[in-house]
Amino acid sequence: MTVPGRHGWARVAPGTVPRLLAGADPRDADEVLAWLALGRPFVVRARRDGEAGDRWPLALSRPRPQPGVAFSVGAAQILDGSPPLPLRAAIDAMPVAWRSAAGALDAALREAGIEAGVFGSAAWSVIAGEARMRPDSDLDVVVPVGDRATLEAALARLAAAQAGAPGRIDAECVWPDGRAAHWRELATGAPTVLTKHPEGASIVRRDALLAALA
Repeated sequence: MTVPGRHGWARVAPGTVPRLLAGADPRDADEVLAWLALGRPFVVRARRDGEAGDRWPLALSRPRPQPGVAFSVGAAQILDGSPPLPLRAAIDAMPVAWRSAAGALDAALREAGIEAGVFGSAAWSVIAGEARMRPDSDLDVVVPVGDRATLEAALARLAAAQAGAPGRIDAECVWPDGRAAHWRELATGAPTVLTKHPEGASIVRRDALLAALA
């Protein structure tokens, strides 16, 4: 099975015992098991230092102010995986203040041939079936980019959307190899950029990162 990238989703087999990260509250496992019993998926997160490479790094979000629960399961316990939710699928679950701006951003990106995804509180509002995103929350978006032209189109549309948004748009532009960079860092033209990927994070030269696009 192909492992979804960061912000993707995975459904876990009933009866699976999660392995919490070192130092976690053992009681957190009960919440993971309760969520698992509902048949709902968990989000795929980046692997942390020291985590076994043969296990899937997952997380369960909880309503604020509670922190999320990070854990892992064996590959054999994964039933299926899926990519991040489409942005348009989460608009109705957003606060009213965000819906117009989110809809306009989705339409603008799709006009450029870009199918954006959503993560964070907007995505969890859909998965949990309850309001997780607040009017003052950020809008967390995944924007796949396969070439330089698509990247430039995405950055222009994100900037236009931010100008009319009620809050901060946090968008990750995702390269074909799974690396992701924040759209604001890319737009500034800074010589180095922080990239995130399934195995962690690293700082790379902007020109080298752009050279990886067709």
